[in-house]
Amino acid sequence: MNLAQAHSLMVEAAVRTLVVIDDDSAVRNALQFALELEGYKVAPFASPLELLARAPVPAFDCLIVDQRLPAINGLDVVDLLRRNSRPPRPAILITSNPSNALRARAAAAGVPIVEKPLQSDELIRIVRRMVG
Repeated sequence: MNLAQAHSLMVEAAVRTLVVIDDDSAVRNALQFALELEGYKVAPFASPLELLARAPVPAFDCLIVDQRLPAINGLDVVDLLRRNSRPPRPAILITSNPSNALRARAAAAGVPIVEKPLQSDELIRIVRRMVG
């Protein structure tokens, strides 16, 4: 292996993969665009079922998930994926107008909330803090 190949492997190893789940394609695409501009690899999904249908579930460094999804809510998705991953992966919840109960549940799970309308700078700051 030459120096260029070794550098390429190191860069690939340093790239963090983020799973984004949001049923709104405009939000999903905007998140993917903003995060890829920051150098992250993004695996976008319209639903948790779409992600879980991929066997095995792709490896990822952080989950970014909308709270309001048709079949299951975002925090339940976080719980499900954390039960099946070791070590549990960091997660970020996106939602609008979170209730106090949701804030408390997310805080207890160690899941920060980014409120809609999304500010990509805030989301990117949190992603960097969680995964580098």
